[in-house]
Amino acid sequence: MISAPANYFGFKTIIHKQKNFNSNAKAEEQESIYFNPRFWLLCFPLFVIGFNTGAIITHIIPMMQEKNMSLTMAVLIASLFGPGQIIGRILIMTYGHNKSNISLFVVCFYSFLIGIIFLYFVNISFYLAFLFILFNSAAFGSMAILKPLVQNDIFGKMNFGNIHGILAICFMSGSIAGPWIGSLIWSVGGYNLLIMLFFILAVLGNISALMLKKYKTKVGLK
Repeated sequence: MISAPANYFGFKTIIHKQKNFNSNAKAEEQESIYFNPRFWLLCFPLFVIGFNTGAIITHIIPMMQEKNMSLTMAVLIASLFGPGQIIGRILIMTYGHNKSNISLFVVCFYSFLIGIIFLYFVNISFYLAFLFILFNSAAFGSMAILKPLVQNDIFGKMNFGNIHGILAICFMSGSIAGPWIGSLIWSVGGYNLLIMLFFILAVLGNISALMLKKYKTKVGLK
Protein backbone atom coordinates (compact mmCIF):
# COMPACT_ATOMS: atom_id res chain seq x y z
CA MET A 1 0.00 0.00 0.00
CA ILE A 2 2.94 2.33 0.62
CA SER A 3 5.76 1.11 -1.63
CA ALA A 4 3.69 0.76 -4.83
CA PRO A 5 2.39 4.38 -4.88
CA ALA A 6 5.82 5.66 -3.82
CA ASN A 7 7.48 3.82 -6.71
CA TYR A 8 4.85 5.09 -9.13
CA PHE A 9 5.20 8.76 -8.27
CA GLY A 10 8.96 8.54 -7.75
CA PHE A 11 9.72 6.96 -11.11
CA LYS A 12 6.85 8.39 -13.16
CA THR A 13 8.91 11.18 -14.69
CA ILE A 14 11.93 8.98 -15.32
CA ILE A 15 9.84 6.28 -17.00
CA HIS A 16 8.07 8.88 -19.14
CA LYS A 17 11.37 10.34 -20.36
CA GLN A 18 12.85 6.91 -21.03
CA LYS A 19 9.74 5.88 -22.94
CA ASN A 20 9.94 8.94 -25.17
CA PHE A 21 13.66 8.45 -25.70
CA ASN A 22 13.25 4.84 -26.80
CA SER A 23 9.93 5.14 -28.64
CA ASN A 24 11.44 5.25 -32.12
CA ALA A 25 14.27 2.76 -31.63
CA LYS A 26 12.61 0.29 -29.24
CA ALA A 27 11.32 -2.13 -31.85
CA GLU A 28 14.62 -2.18 -33.75
CA GLU A 29 16.65 -2.71 -30.54
CA GLN A 30 14.49 -5.58 -29.31
CA GLU A 31 14.66 -7.22 -32.72
CA SER A 32 18.43 -6.83 -32.98
CA ILE A 33 19.13 -8.47 -29.64
CA TYR A 34 17.77 -11.80 -30.87
CA PHE A 35 20.36 -11.75 -33.64
CA ASN A 36 23.15 -10.88 -31.23
CA PRO A 37 25.27 -13.96 -30.34
CA ARG A 38 26.13 -12.38 -26.99
CA PHE A 39 22.48 -12.60 -26.02
CA TRP A 40 22.30 -16.36 -26.58
CA LEU A 41 25.69 -16.92 -24.92
CA LEU A 42 24.24 -15.29 -21.82
CA CYS A 43 20.73 -16.69 -22.20
CA PHE A 44 21.78 -20.36 -22.23
CA PRO A 45 23.84 -20.29 -18.99
CA LEU A 46 20.93 -18.58 -17.25
CA PHE A 47 18.61 -21.33 -18.48
CA VAL A 48 21.04 -23.95 -17.15
CA ILE A 49 21.21 -22.24 -13.76
CA GLY A 50 17.43 -22.14 -13.54
CA PHE A 51 17.02 -25.73 -14.74
CA ASN A 52 19.61 -27.31 -12.44
CA THR A 53 18.68 -25.27 -9.38
CA GLY A 54 14.93 -25.74 -9.87
CA ALA A 55 15.32 -29.50 -10.25
CA ILE A 56 17.76 -29.83 -7.35
CA ILE A 57 15.62 -27.85 -4.91
CA THR A 58 12.54 -29.87 -5.88
CA HIS A 59 14.18 -33.30 -5.76
CA ILE A 60 16.90 -32.82 -3.14
CA ILE A 61 15.18 -34.76 -0.34
CA PRO A 62 14.19 -37.90 -2.33
CA MET A 63 17.54 -37.64 -4.13
CA MET A 64 19.41 -37.86 -0.83
CA GLN A 65 17.16 -40.69 0.36
CA GLU A 66 17.89 -42.65 -2.81
CA LYS A 67 21.55 -42.40 -1.78
CA ASN A 68 20.69 -44.05 1.57
CA MET A 69 20.58 -40.84 3.59
CA SER A 70 18.05 -40.59 6.40
CA LEU A 71 15.07 -38.29 6.02
CA THR A 72 16.29 -36.11 8.91
CA MET A 73 19.70 -35.63 7.31
CA ALA A 74 18.16 -35.01 3.89
CA VAL A 75 15.95 -32.25 5.32
CA LEU A 76 19.01 -30.73 7.02
CA ILE A 77 20.92 -30.68 3.73
CA ALA A 78 17.97 -29.07 1.95
CA SER A 79 17.65 -26.41 4.66
CA LEU A 80 21.26 -25.31 4.13
CA PHE A 81 20.61 -24.13 0.58
CA GLY A 82 19.47 -20.70 1.77
CA PRO A 83 22.42 -19.98 4.11
CA GLY A 84 24.78 -21.23 1.40
CA GLN A 85 23.54 -18.50 -0.95
CA ILE A 86 24.44 -15.87 1.63
CA ILE A 87 27.96 -17.29 1.86
CA GLY A 88 28.34 -17.00 -1.92
CA ARG A 89 27.23 -13.36 -1.91
CA ILE A 90 29.60 -12.50 0.93
CA LEU A 91 32.50 -14.12 -0.95
CA ILE A 92 31.65 -12.15 -4.10
CA MET A 93 31.49 -8.85 -2.24
CA THR A 94 34.68 -9.58 -0.25
CA TYR A 95 36.99 -11.06 -2.87
CA GLY A 96 35.38 -10.20 -6.19
CA HIS A 97 36.08 -6.46 -6.36
CA ASN A 98 39.34 -6.93 -8.30
CA LYS A 99 37.91 -9.50 -10.73
CA SER A 100 35.83 -8.93 -13.83
CA ASN A 101 32.15 -9.79 -13.52
CA ILE A 102 32.32 -12.24 -16.41
CA SER A 103 35.31 -14.02 -14.84
CA LEU A 104 33.30 -14.44 -11.63
CA PHE A 105 30.38 -15.68 -13.72
CA VAL A 106 32.64 -18.41 -15.14
CA VAL A 107 33.95 -19.27 -11.66
CA CYS A 108 30.38 -19.81 -10.50
CA PHE A 109 29.91 -22.42 -13.21
CA TYR A 110 33.06 -24.21 -12.09
CA SER A 111 31.54 -24.18 -8.62
CA PHE A 112 28.36 -25.74 -10.02
CA LEU A 113 30.40 -28.47 -11.71
CA ILE A 114 32.38 -29.30 -8.57
CA GLY A 115 29.22 -29.40 -6.49
CA ILE A 116 27.51 -31.77 -8.91
CA ILE A 117 30.51 -34.14 -8.75
CA PHE A 118 30.20 -34.19 -4.96
CA LEU A 119 26.47 -34.85 -5.32
CA TYR A 120 27.06 -37.89 -7.51
CA PHE A 121 29.34 -39.50 -4.91
CA VAL A 122 27.26 -38.67 -1.82
CA ASN A 123 26.60 -42.39 -1.31
CA ILE A 124 30.32 -42.84 -0.56
CA SER A 125 30.27 -40.30 2.27
CA PHE A 126 27.42 -38.14 3.52
CA TYR A 127 29.93 -35.37 4.25
CA LEU A 128 30.11 -34.79 0.49
CA ALA A 129 26.51 -33.63 0.64
CA PHE A 130 27.61 -30.61 2.71
CA LEU A 131 30.27 -29.78 0.12
CA PHE A 132 27.73 -30.19 -2.67
CA ILE A 133 25.23 -27.82 -1.07
CA LEU A 134 27.99 -25.29 -0.28
CA PHE A 135 29.39 -25.14 -3.82
CA ASN A 136 25.99 -25.12 -5.55
CA SER A 137 24.12 -22.76 -3.26
CA ALA A 138 27.07 -20.33 -3.07
CA ALA A 139 27.23 -20.24 -6.87
CA PHE A 140 23.49 -19.73 -7.17
CA GLY A 141 23.51 -16.96 -4.58
CA SER A 142 26.36 -15.21 -6.35
CA MET A 143 24.44 -15.28 -9.63
CA ALA A 144 21.81 -12.97 -8.14
CA ILE A 145 24.50 -10.28 -7.96
CA LEU A 146 26.34 -11.16 -11.16
CA LYS A 147 23.43 -11.46 -13.63
CA PRO A 148 22.70 -7.72 -13.95
CA LEU A 149 26.41 -6.83 -13.75
CA VAL A 150 27.34 -9.19 -16.58
CA GLN A 151 24.42 -7.91 -18.63
CA ASN A 152 25.66 -4.35 -18.12
CA ASP A 153 29.20 -5.34 -19.15
CA ILE A 154 27.93 -6.94 -22.36
CA PHE A 155 25.07 -4.67 -23.44
CA GLY A 156 25.57 -1.47 -21.45
CA LYS A 157 22.78 0.49 -19.80
CA MET A 158 20.75 1.13 -22.94
CA ASN A 159 17.34 -0.56 -22.75
CA PHE A 160 18.55 -2.37 -19.63
CA GLY A 161 15.12 -3.21 -18.21
CA ASN A 162 13.78 -4.76 -21.40
CA ILE A 163 16.85 -6.93 -21.89
CA HIS A 164 16.88 -7.96 -18.24
CA GLY A 165 13.24 -9.01 -18.52
CA ILE A 166 13.93 -11.12 -21.60
CA LEU A 167 16.89 -12.80 -19.89
CA ALA A 168 14.71 -13.44 -16.84
CA ILE A 169 12.37 -15.44 -19.05
CA CYS A 170 15.31 -17.71 -19.94
CA PHE A 171 16.07 -18.28 -16.27
CA MET A 172 12.44 -18.80 -15.29
CA SER A 173 11.90 -21.22 -18.19
CA GLY A 174 14.70 -23.35 -16.81
CA SER A 175 13.26 -23.13 -13.29
CA ILE A 176 9.88 -24.30 -14.56
CA ALA A 177 11.25 -27.08 -16.79
CA GLY A 178 13.77 -28.44 -14.26
CA PRO A 179 11.42 -30.07 -11.72
CA TRP A 180 9.16 -31.56 -14.40
CA ILE A 181 11.89 -32.87 -16.72
CA GLY A 182 13.80 -34.02 -13.64
CA SER A 183 10.85 -36.23 -12.71
CA LEU A 184 10.77 -37.72 -16.19
CA ILE A 185 14.51 -38.46 -16.11
CA TRP A 186 14.21 -40.01 -12.65
CA SER A 187 11.38 -42.28 -13.81
CA VAL A 188 13.62 -43.58 -16.60
CA GLY A 189 16.98 -44.05 -14.86
CA GLY A 190 16.87 -42.84 -11.28
CA TYR A 191 18.58 -39.83 -9.78
CA ASN A 192 22.09 -40.73 -10.90
CA LEU A 193 20.95 -40.27 -14.49
CA LEU A 194 19.45 -36.91 -13.56
CA ILE A 195 22.71 -35.87 -11.88
CA MET A 196 24.57 -36.77 -15.07
CA LEU A 197 22.19 -34.48 -16.96
CA PHE A 198 22.96 -31.72 -14.44
CA PHE A 199 26.66 -32.20 -15.11
CA ILE A 200 26.31 -32.17 -18.91
CA LEU A 201 24.20 -29.01 -18.83
CA ALA A 202 26.65 -27.34 -16.45
CA VAL A 203 29.55 -28.18 -18.79
CA LEU A 204 27.68 -26.69 -21.75
CA GLY A 205 26.71 -23.65 -19.70
CA ASN A 206 30.34 -23.21 -18.65
CA ILE A 207 31.49 -23.40 -22.28
CA SER A 208 28.93 -20.76 -23.19
CA ALA A 209 30.11 -18.55 -20.30
CA LEU A 210 33.74 -18.96 -21.40
CA MET A 211 32.80 -17.91 -24.92
CA LEU A 212 30.98 -14.91 -23.49
CA LYS A 213 34.06 -13.94 -21.49
CA LYS A 214 35.85 -12.64 -24.58
CA TYR A 215 33.19 -9.92 -24.92
CA LYS A 216 34.38 -7.75 -22.05
CA THR A 217 33.93 -4.37 -23.66
CA LYS A 218 30.57 -2.73 -23.42
CA VAL A 219 28.83 -2.71 -26.76
CA GLY A 220 25.58 -1.41 -28.16
CA LEU A 221 22.76 -3.46 -29.60
CA LYS A 222 23.41 -2.58 -33.23
